[in-house]
Amino acid sequence: VVLREGIEASKVCSMGILLWLGGKLTDSGFYEPGGGYERLSAPYVRIVQHAVMTHASQREWVLGLMDKVWALSLEMGTEEKVHAMALAIDMMVLLLRLGMVIRSVAVMRRWMPTAEDEVQRRCLVGVLGAAGPPYSLQFVTAVLSLLGVMQNLEILHHADCKGLVGEFVEHVKGQRGKYNLDQEANAALERAMSLSWA
Repeated sequence: VVLREGIEASKVCSMGILLWLGGKLTDSGFYEPGGGYERLSAPYVRIVQHAVMTHASQREWVLGLMDKVWALSLEMGTEEKVHAMALAIDMMVLLLRLGMVIRSVAVMRRWMPTAEDEVQRRCLVGVLGAAGPPYSLQFVTAVLSLLGVMQNLEILHHADCKGLVGEFVEHVKGQRGKYNLDQEANAALERAMSLSWA
């Protein structure tokens, strides 16, 4: 409650709180067993969410922070890596929902080749869960760019995302003329269409 009040009091207080949390989230010990991730990640994420929803000017800073969390995750063991990557993806999806579509997807696209399979699924579920048909051209292009950099689309044949991906692919396939996709987006769509999503 005190932190929420501080965030609401001023941008300066909010930034101070974000800097403090940034120190915690970029410490690899936080993600280790007993380091606080299990107990504190959800409240920390809620605090960051409140800050970026209250002060739009702090969204770009949080995007940069998540880039640092991602870079740190690449130096961790598998379990800790997945925790850090999932936290970063969840925050990027929040920023996407708040209107930072192009920036968020560009960062996630850069991350995708280094992401664990379950994190790639989490990313697509989050992004596709942020909108429903009819999709904007911007959104379609963004999702296809993510699919385009994924090495193995079959990892998306999982209960938590198969339906969302299938719905997206079918919609875009049916509206292909409307979207007037570029060569890269068409290649990603063709690759996705080559798999069965039923």
